[in-house]
Amino acid sequence: MSRISQTFRSLRTAQSGEYIPYVCAGDPDIDFTIELVRRLCRSGADILEIGLPFSDPLADGPTVQEAMGRSLSSGFRVSDVFELVRAFRNDGIHQPIVLMTYYNPVLSFGVGEFCTRLADSGGDAMLVVDLPI
Repeated sequence: MSRISQTFRSLRTAQSGEYIPYVCAGDPDIDFTIELVRRLCRSGADILEIGLPFSDPLADGPTVQEAMGRSLSSGFRVSDVFELVRAFRNDGIHQPIVLMTYYNPVLSFGVGEFCTRLADSGGDAMLVVDLPI
């Protein structure tokens, strides 16, 4: 059973709601992102949604757009997200990690390679907001 399924099953058994915070990877820099995720996990985050910065985030509002812009301005790149997820796992973070992204970075990186690297780094799922069914 996946970490996500186990988490939802556990929360359902406890009759508890979910706390799933969103964090834009690399905003304003990688060190801050790591510390923020640590604190969120210590504060009860059940699942982490990590946003992969994208230069044209059409499906997001101004707050997320600005966070993505700051991350990209600090030099964050697609391949950095795999090392970030690996750092979370190496730091003992056990919560499921869902990567929120747009399809273009995945397609440009190579779908198979992207999925393999995300899984190998410890990611649990992807939410691709602009990919049609």
